[in-house]
Amino acid sequence: MDPSVKALCNGQHLRDTLELVIEPRTVWKPAQSLTEPAAQAFAWLMNECLTHGSADGADGIYDAEIVVSTGSLLKSTVPETRAFGQKLKQMLRLKASNIAIEDSDYIPGGRHDNDHAEFRQIAIYPTHDEVRSGEKPFYRQAAEIQQLPIEKRIAGHLDNQFRLLREDMLLDIREELQAVNKKNKKHRKVTMLRKMSLEEVFSGTEKQMTPCGLVVSCLHGLEALITRDREGRKAFLNSNRGYLRHQSFGCLLRVGEVVSFATVDRQMDYLLEGVPIIVLRVVGDGATRKTLSYFELSTTSQPAAQ
Repeated sequence: MDPSVKALCNGQHLRDTLELVIEPRTVWKPAQSLTEPAAQAFAWLMNECLTHGSADGADGIYDAEIVVSTGSLLKSTVPETRAFGQKLKQMLRLKASNIAIEDSDYIPGGRHDNDHAEFRQIAIYPTHDEVRSGEKPFYRQAAEIQQLPIEKRIAGHLDNQFRLLREDMLLDIREELQAVNKKNKKHRKVTMLRKMSLEEVFSGTEKQMTPCGLVVSCLHGLEALITRDREGRKAFLNSNRGYLRHQSFGCLLRVGEVVSFATVDRQMDYLLEGVPIIVLRVVGDGATRKTLSYFELSTTSQPAAQ
């Protein structure tokens, strides 16, 4: 929606138009046959109806709850539709809490699947939808924190600091991904590993157990090892500790989608194999499950490790 349309007559023009669109109520009869573009438009329409309200607002909330309960919007293959689904969930929470909404486009939560009103529910590392989201993130200016009641200022400050620090981290991650996609030519070169296959799970040795890692073979991107024999590799790795540095951070990609984030567990014995093998410790249980499912779906992936 063009912001200039919302601005017409202080938003009244849009509200009047929506009233004409949603009446008669038969427009809401579920047929479960919307195309993706239609589903996206429908999700936007429901968000606007909940935001601005109507004479029949209670029914709008009831219908929105039905739509959210099906989970169809959040399962969409279109990121924009999923974003509207998250926003719809957040709007329903706010409606249920009777919190006054001054600006529905600038409230904590609802921008994507990792945006929540309670900052403790936000995962440290971003999801694919968060990385590609172009919506302005929520955070407060110092003056806004000072306007909070005294008993809420510390909590407000902690919330704000967490969000601001994450935005700094997200900026770095987005710049790295742009470098991978060659959209940021000025940024430093990143190491690209391709044609990767899952071999097994590594949990350390009998003498020293470690957190589980995914043992992955790599056919492209480790030419410095592939072109050397076993003794040559060993000498190279011992003299170049920065090559595949232990605990270096990277991102697993598949057809441009962020699958998960991982750190490198630099295991010398694996790197000396005929086809170089690396150990990746994926961050988060959910991300690990997603990574395993993607390796199962395809024998190749496009990881980018720095």
